[in-house]
Amino acid sequence: MHKTKDRCFQHAKGCVGRIPSDVAQVGDTMISLTLKSWLSMPLLGLGVIQLVTVLELLGRPERRFDAQRLRRIHQTGGRIAFSWIIVISVLCLLILRASGGEMTPRGAVHSLTAVFLLVLLAVKICIARFYRKLFHLVVPLGLVAFVLLLTTLTLSAGVHLTASAGKATVAPADGQVTLGESLFAEKCAGCHYGDKEETKIGPGLGGLAERGILPSSQRPATVENIKAQLNTPYGAMPAFADLPEADKDALAAFLLRR
Repeated sequence: MHKTKDRCFQHAKGCVGRIPSDVAQVGDTMISLTLKSWLSMPLLGLGVIQLVTVLELLGRPERRFDAQRLRRIHQTGGRIAFSWIIVISVLCLLILRASGGEMTPRGAVHSLTAVFLLVLLAVKICIARFYRKLFHLVVPLGLVAFVLLLTTLTLSAGVHLTASAGKATVAPADGQVTLGESLFAEKCAGCHYGDKEETKIGPGLGGLAERGILPSSQRPATVENIKAQLNTPYGAMPAFADLPEADKDALAAFLLRR
């Protein structure tokens, strides 16, 4: 029991610097992630428009459409896409700030691809407008930008919306849930609520099955990811790797109950 209290105290010390932000914003983070994911979807459409207009302008021996109109569509779509990416990037920074500035490995890769995409688009626009002698690089840069766009959307909106739609479902035995509830009260309740989403010291863990996402790491709410969080925690939470596997399964069953 003393060991559990010590762990909770360490967790509290690690979280104390961000408690005000969590209390005000942790409930909004999931909404913001979903909003960002849906806002990212038009970028896919804009990217396809950009790709098709370039292929029609430069890839066909005989053009089927008016070239001037295709150029206008391409230029307008590019400006809208670049502005849209900046807006979404600002929203990403706000979400990152609300989460305490910590990222999962997937989030880090997503951030890097997004930065490369912005830089690549900026270089492409500069070449097209000011450095015409390098115009032969515009098409390859555009194709690379389209691939980076698909990668960025897959790592962010694709994963989040798929996980939210999937909403992990489990059908644990009643005895396992009861054991998990007891273990949660003993080892976790000092820092987390088990029946609501409000922040205590750590984020509330109520309704994980319905939310489909773990609140801190933003990983899908599955038994495996809950056990991974216990073994190698994301953020300031202390590790519970020494718990028996049966206890970890019971905690996961309790948290994913419906």
